[in-house]
Amino acid sequence: MIFATLSVMGFLLLEDRAYISIATAEFAGFSLWALVIYGLLPLLISTVCILIFRAEKSDILGTRPSLEQFLVAPITGFLFGLLIWTTVQLVQSLTLLGETWIRIPGLWQKASLYLGLSPAMGLLTVMVAAVVPATSQELLFRGVILPHYSMERPRALRIFLPALLAAMLSGDLQGLLVLFAMALVSSWIRVASDSLYLSSLATLGMSFSMLFARGLFSWITQILFQMPLVDHLRVRIFYVTFALVLIVLLIAPVSVMDAKSPRRDPMARKKTRDQGTLSHINRIVAILSIVAMAVFYYFVF
Repeated sequence: MIFATLSVMGFLLLEDRAYISIATAEFAGFSLWALVIYGLLPLLISTVCILIFRAEKSDILGTRPSLEQFLVAPITGFLFGLLIWTTVQLVQSLTLLGETWIRIPGLWQKASLYLGLSPAMGLLTVMVAAVVPATSQELLFRGVILPHYSMERPRALRIFLPALLAAMLSGDLQGLLVLFAMALVSSWIRVASDSLYLSSLATLGMSFSMLFARGLFSWITQILFQMPLVDHLRVRIFYVTFALVLIVLLIAPVSVMDAKSPRRDPMARKKTRDQGTLSHINRIVAILSIVAMAVFYYFVF
């Protein structure tokens, strides 16, 4: 976790001091930046950690889920992503401070600009903005780091600390709250199902929802009202209604994701490894890493 924190801090500092110059206004620069932050750095850090600590494959990947869970995981992620997106839009419509502190992360804001330019660019955009975060980042945060917090007490700390650090290491301060909410969902699925496959598929679904939510919202309002919604009150009422519908739709997928493995309890492998002193050390390291990133953001950005 410390290695991951220092690596991201180093890259962001070099970029801020213009030692590394990436023109994110263009697609090539944007895709390169996204591949480094969401792909290359997490992959390199994961590889080093696996080699040093000799992590077992079963510890990282977890159990193999059922076919039903495989099919439901991306749907669960997509619905959670829509719920998060709708909540952000509602908060932004209620207060001006919402646009300052709660924003859709820059990765998906910029990616949405390139989706409709051409089929080839749309495919590349989906790969960069959806597939990469669902693979490299999931491997690091939900495969390598999260299992070491399986014995935290209270249970909320099992997902809270790794999820907060995962959000902070994404290098997007304005999108931090949304990234944290998404990381909480992915971490909960990883812990509840004991499967990295499912958390990766859920992250893929959430990334797709962030990319296509605005277009989907416009399409739904056009069908229901035969015109775009412009009245602020009606828009807010629709956001609330849409969020409630999503919550109802999530009941069944959540129950499937929360089903216990028929072979063992979630994270059972780690129960002996992370007891006692090691668990306290993991907690201290996580808190120190989060504080270091917070101080870094304060002084650099």
